[in-house]
Amino acid sequence: MREITHHKVGTLNNAITVQAGDELGTGGAPVKYTIKYKKQGKDTETVLQFHTGDPEEAIRGISNEALLAVVIDRLTMFETGPSPCVENRMALNQLHTALGVLNRRQQRRMQEIERTKNLKLQEERLAAEKEAAEKEAKKATEAEAKTKKEK
Repeated sequence: MREITHHKVGTLNNAITVQAGDELGTGGAPVKYTIKYKKQGKDTETVLQFHTGDPEEAIRGISNEALLAVVIDRLTMFETGPSPCVENRMALNQLHTALGVLNRRQQRRMQEIERTKNLKLQEERLAAEKEAAEKEAKKATEAEAKTKKEK
């Protein structure tokens, strides 16, 4: 496991260990992250399992977008609470931008998958038409040969 330290600022975050798992998904990123901390003196861990593979086959974990949605919700609630601050608003702005970019990436991928499916269907249709035409040509050739033989 590889330790991640980007969050290590202040007492709380210095007490939290984040580790990236060794298993990489189809996109080359870890599919599991473990977050460790002490809760009332007991070792506690939270595992984030990310999706990998074709979601049409099975959902295998959470998405980056879902995780960003959680952080956006928390910061939004902090902003409506007793201590709103400029840093939360700035972070929210950047998180919304990041989520928007990832959503656009997802839409592009969905369009590419749809185009690929359409191309595959078109290729299958053309192959079936070619096969049918070849069968008809073979029948015509056989019929012509039979006619010549009878004469």
